[in-house]
Amino acid sequence: MNKILGLVVIIFLFVGCSFLFVGCSIEERKVVERLKPEEENKLSVRVFVKKTPSKEYQRSILNIFDEHSLWGDKVTSHGFTILDENSTQEDKYNKIFVLDRLPEIFVFNHQGVIFRTYEVDELETFLISGKD
Repeated sequence: MNKILGLVVIIFLFVGCSFLFVGCSIEERKVVERLKPEEENKLSVRVFVKKTPSKEYQRSILNIFDEHSLWGDKVTSHGFTILDENSTQEDKYNKIFVLDRLPEIFVFNHQGVIFRTYEVDELETFLISGKD
C-alpha cells in the first residue's frame, strides 16, 4: 500500500511540475510576443529601468534612431519599462529575462530577443551594423 501511495505522490508531483513549467513558457511567449515587432526585418527596442530615465538617457537612445535614419525603416517601436518596487511586472520580467542589472536594453526581431546590452553605444553599434 505504501508503494502505491508513494507512486501516486510521485506521479502527482511530476504532473504538477510539468504544468508549472508549461505555464512559465506560455507566459514567457506572451511577454515576448507583446515586445517583438510583427513584421519581418523590423526591430523593437525595449529598455528595462529601475526608475524613469533621465531625458538625456532617453535622448541618447532616440538620437541613434534619428541620426542613422532607423526609425520606421528598421526600428518600428521602442519603450522604457520601469521595474521599481511598485511595479506589478518586475517579477515577471526578472524571471523571463534574468535582469541582473538595470538599465538593460533589449532588441527584438519578429522571432524574439536578438541582442541585449547595458550600454547605449553597444546598441548603436549593433543597430548600424546591419545585423538583424
